[in-house]
Amino acid sequence: MPGRLALILALAVLVGPRAASAQSPQPDVDAAAPAHVAYVEGTATLERDGRPEGAPLNMPLLSGDRLKTLDGRLEVLFADGSALHLDSRSTLDIQSDELVRLIDGRLRLAIAGPARGVAYRVDSPAGSVRITQPGEYRVALLRGRGNSEEAQLELAVLRGSGEIFTDDGTTAVRAGERAYASAGLAPSYAYAYNSANWDAFDRWSESRRDTRL
Repeated sequence: MPGRLALILALAVLVGPRAASAQSPQPDVDAAAPAHVAYVEGTATLERDGRPEGAPLNMPLLSGDRLKTLDGRLEVLFADGSALHLDSRSTLDIQSDELVRLIDGRLRLAIAGPARGVAYRVDSPAGSVRITQPGEYRVALLRGRGNSEEAQLELAVLRGSGEIFTDDGTTAVRAGERAYASAGLAPSYAYAYNSANWDAFDRWSESRRDTRL
């Protein structure tokens, strides 16, 4: 009997680690790709250290990079699977994977989740947007016709929830709502709008999402 018990214990020692190894999740050998330009349609440039790069496709993005589109649009993919679409005639500064600065034009942001905590922010001369949960968001910098320096920031939430804010206040914006902000003023109230009324940029963005997924 003692000999049989010793044999059983020896087999448990040999088989146990293999079984535990088979059941435990294996590490992902493929590291997540860094933020990069994944798709370009038309004319777009990436400026790094003041030098323009006319072929930004697949280039990893660094802090301080500037993306500019003329008659084209582009898609940026982040390591967590989120995507940023930049409309034509737009300028965007990359501060980090979670912070960008919209200098001109429009963008759409599709935040993946709920794999991680969400902490995205879009700054602009007129105000800022903070994303508080996964979803889809459109951010635009609208300039008045009379004075090119006057700008108004628009946040429209297609899905999810976010905030638009300035130094003078904050407005929560939920799905199906939009709000505006101007420098030196508190943001507007959130207004309901028809989020299904798409323009050419929205249709392009949705097409890119369908292709990606």
